[in-house]
Amino acid sequence: MGDSVSMSSGAAVEDGVIEDVDWAVSMSSGAAVEDGIIEDVDWANLAPDALVEIFTYLPIQYRFRIGSVCKSWRRESLNPVVWKSCTMSDVSDLSKRYDVNEQAVMDSILRSRSELISLAIESCPHSILGFIGNHCPQLLSLKLRRCSTNVTSTCRSPLQNAEALVHGCPLLRSIEFFLSDCCDLLFTTFAVTPFVNMLAINLPNLVSFVLEMEFRSVGDRDVEIIVDNMTRLEVLGLSRSGITDSSLGLIGSALLSLRSLTVDHCLWLTSEAVMTLRSNRKELYVSSKGVRGKDHCWYEADVVDDWDEQAHLFTG
Repeated sequence: MGDSVSMSSGAAVEDGVIEDVDWAVSMSSGAAVEDGIIEDVDWANLAPDALVEIFTYLPIQYRFRIGSVCKSWRRESLNPVVWKSCTMSDVSDLSKRYDVNEQAVMDSILRSRSELISLAIESCPHSILGFIGNHCPQLLSLKLRRCSTNVTSTCRSPLQNAEALVHGCPLLRSIEFFLSDCCDLLFTTFAVTPFVNMLAINLPNLVSFVLEMEFRSVGDRDVEIIVDNMTRLEVLGLSRSGITDSSLGLIGSALLSLRSLTVDHCLWLTSEAVMTLRSNRKELYVSSKGVRGKDHCWYEADVVDDWDEQAHLFTG
């Protein structure tokens, strides 16, 4: 948070020491301040605004637990402001009720009371996309690292859940999907293009789009859909896709607002095409790790090594 964090009521935190504490602590409770350090504080009497401000900085697992401290903390922990931004990176140490990541995601969304604006999920079944669409009309940013099939839910297909997402979250400006596990892959090759088309048509405000999948599922046809419809894009990520040099030329000529392009480990791209794009669009940052020259001959070992690197990136 830096050296100083200004609170909404005018107080500040300098080097971990709260100053101007009259708004935050009921001094009648016997608290004393010596050399800028609060002593003998009844933390249950912190002002509601201060509690909410503090709770927003806690990891998700502690936001669930903090309400068990006392009644006032319980009340403020349920304030939807506390849940406007959620990063579900690790819920493994929550109580048994939250052993399933899906349940933790759903509870976080419900506690936001339709005010959630940013959500990052490590792993969940595809049915959660439909749930997000039904409960997050204000959502601006969604990041999903892995999406699995849900054997217990047969009501909707993955594409139907994705459709519920885009129709229920029309304000989305940033989508990042990193789908790496071949056993839990959300979309097979035949379903990627309809998915991209759905996003392009229904999310006109999208400025950041990252879609990273195994098996080179994203191809030149998907790039055509992107450049025809997502004209406001400033960030585009298509690493490990099956796009070719022609897609780079199309991106360079059509997406004039683009400021960052990531095409790491795209086997069918050539370094010559990347250099041409950089020359034509000097203001555009292009990341192209693992892209080889046009004279390089791909062998089976190259593909295996590339997939091994993908597995390492996602499993640590």
